[in-house]
Amino acid sequence: MTLEDLRVFVAAYQASSFSEAARRIGRTQGAVTQHVRRLESELEVELFTRLRRGISATEEGRILYEAASPALASLDSGIEALRLTASSRMERLRLAVGANLISALRRATHTLKERRPEVEIEVIAENTTEGRLSVLREGRADLALIPLSCAVQSLEVRPHSEVELGLLVRRDHPLAKQKELALEDLATIRYIAQSTTSATYQHIAKVLIAHGISLQPIEVAEVPAIANMLVEVNAGETFVPRRLASKLEKNGTLKVLPVPALAPLRMGWCARSFAMLPKAAVEFIDICDQLLHRQPPTRGA
Repeated sequence: MTLEDLRVFVAAYQASSFSEAARRIGRTQGAVTQHVRRLESELEVELFTRLRRGISATEEGRILYEAASPALASLDSGIEALRLTASSRMERLRLAVGANLISALRRATHTLKERRPEVEIEVIAENTTEGRLSVLREGRADLALIPLSCAVQSLEVRPHSEVELGLLVRRDHPLAKQKELALEDLATIRYIAQSTTSATYQHIAKVLIAHGISLQPIEVAEVPAIANMLVEVNAGETFVPRRLASKLEKNGTLKVLPVPALAPLRMGWCARSFAMLPKAAVEFIDICDQLLHRQPPTRGA
């Protein structure tokens, strides 16, 4: 049994698919299968049940995952800390965030660069929470910005901000004449969703269902920029962080309408271990907190 066997097993467990695990860790499906089979042979247990589509962990597989996942995460954090301590190379900050939130963090990244020009900043755009958590668990990011409503295993989370959502419409849309929208107004829109598996979609659905409103998407755009483009060509309407209003309204075609009764989406920083974060990551979190408290409470992100 090798560390690589365990890393591949953990990836397969989290993906519930050998092919998806292979894609995430940059291996072939055959290599992933070989690592898992070697573990099963050595442990003399079956770790996964092979299904027509994907795999399902057995009880033995669950036991091994619960032991291996936090151990590997702790080991990766320790190795990363040792590398940062021992190496004289340029310090790095690696962030995993949704594409819609990159511009909201630009001021903080610029501030960090001004204070610490030697820091190399890498922003990894992942539109799904699952994708960001995978990047973090695989050690390809130091921090991930995720919704606090999602369940997180073997990782640490700290609150960051609240994202106030608004409805993006064309300026010639009938609703655009209103200063703000009631939840009941949303029942009339042509909803373009940004991934039905996203925390934003689930959050909106939960709030509306609680008020007796059913909102079914007419189209799903996995990339936020595509959803915004569809609104611009009058194909429907979508929800966006209100903090992006000035950017989206710049060309005069679009308008972001507030929906006061739509509760904000709470966001938080996620890390393998906050105590083991590189110095640049700790400074970045502090800068973000300072900028949030300096600004009026718009609660957008």
